[in-house]
Amino acid sequence: VVVLPGLANASGDYAELAGLLEARGHRVRVARVARPDWLRNAAGLSRAAYWRGTLSPRPTVDWYLDRVAEAVAEARADLDDDGGEDGDGDGDGDGD
Repeated sequence: VVVLPGLANASGDYAELAGLLEARGHRVRVARVARPDWLRNAAGLSRAAYWRGTLSPRPTVDWYLDRVAEAVAEARADLDDDGGEDGDGDGDGDGD
């Protein structure tokens, strides 16, 4: 399971959720995000496209997409470590 922190949230905000999922047998990765990271999005404010409502997400949120990619890579590595099993051994992803 990959958890992606929402706007202005930090990785630690999801510790309880991650713990609950892990207690149910899931491997959990939370994308590494700190609250100050979100200030990077303010860079978009300096662009006219932001004020016109036409600003593209990239490159403003590239930092976040990089963190998502890191968390997904870690989750895939976890699957490789355990032979790709989904917790119940049948590989269908449903956990039962």
